[in-house]
Amino acid sequence: MSLELTIIIAVVGLLVSVLSIISFVSSNKQQSKKDGTMGGEMINDIRYIKNTQQDIIVSQKEISNKLDNNNERVTRLEEQVKVHESRLDKLEK
Repeated sequence: MSLELTIIIAVVGLLVSVLSIISFVSSNKQQSKKDGTMGGEMINDIRYIKNTQQDIIVSQKEISNKLDNNNERVTRLEEQVKVHESRLDKLEK
């Protein structure tokens, strides 16, 4: 009887150990899958931020070019105003 009880306890202990290992492996796989999904989401978020930043840089360059063009136009207009002012001054004298 004592031998049978020892064998039963050993078998139960072995089953509990095997089930514990299976549970650990299963949990580890689920965690790895979850980590992989989160990692993929982070990579996509970083790509989105990078693309958005590049779009902002392009827009900023376009605005800078427009400002440069407007500055040139204003400078030409100021020169023309000076020329016309001097003509008016000559006419007034």
